[in-house]
Amino acid sequence: MRPAPKKVAASPSLALLVVTKMRVVTQPCQARERQRGFTLLEVLIAIVITAMIGIGANQILGQAIETSQKTRDKLEALNTLQKTMLVLARDFRQVVPR
Repeated sequence: MRPAPKKVAASPSLALLVVTKMRVVTQPCQARERQRGFTLLEVLIAIVITAMIGIGANQILGQAIETSQKTRDKLEALNTLQKTMLVLARDFRQVVPR
């Protein structure tokens, strides 16, 4: 007579081996999903956008400085003209008919 077959219970090491093998197969996909960071294209796009904003800000700031300088020059000329007009008005008030 043959001996009765022994019931083999699933051993934890066998289950671990199966799970480990499954993880090895799926790990490259999970590794890609877990990777964090930016691609080169994303970084280049961010640099281009930042450069465009910087160039625009530089142009606006340059125009503002130029306008400020022109305004300052015109204001100085106006102040000189106002002083001249004030002196002439005083002189005309002091004119005595002869």
